[in-house]
Amino acid sequence: MSGTYGLAGAADTTIVLLRGRNESGGLIKITGRDVPEGEYAVKFANGSTWQFDGYDLDDAARTARTRANAIQIRNRLRVSELQPMKCGRLTRFRLCPCF
Repeated sequence: MSGTYGLAGAADTTIVLLRGRNESGGLIKITGRDVPEGEYAVKFANGSTWQFDGYDLDDAARTARTRANAIQIRNRLRVSELQPMKCGRLTRFRLCPCF
C-alpha cells in the first residue's frame, strides 16, 4: 500500500487490518486474484499477537458480519436521534413528550 489513497499498485493479494483507535478487536480484509475474498474478525491477545475471533475461519467470518451489522444499527440509531421527534413516535422505550 502506498500513500494517502492506499494505492495497491500491482499486488496480486492485499490483506488489510482495520481497527478503531484503542480497540482490541478488528477486521482483516483479504482480496486478490488467486484468493477468495473475505472479512474475518480478529482480536489482539496477550498484548502481542492478533488471533482470529472464533474457532475457525468460518466462525471468524460470522463474527465479522455480526460486528458489521451492529455498527450499521448503531449508526442508524445515531442518525435517527438527530432528527426532530414527531408526536406519538416511540423513542427508546418511551413516547415523544409532545404526545
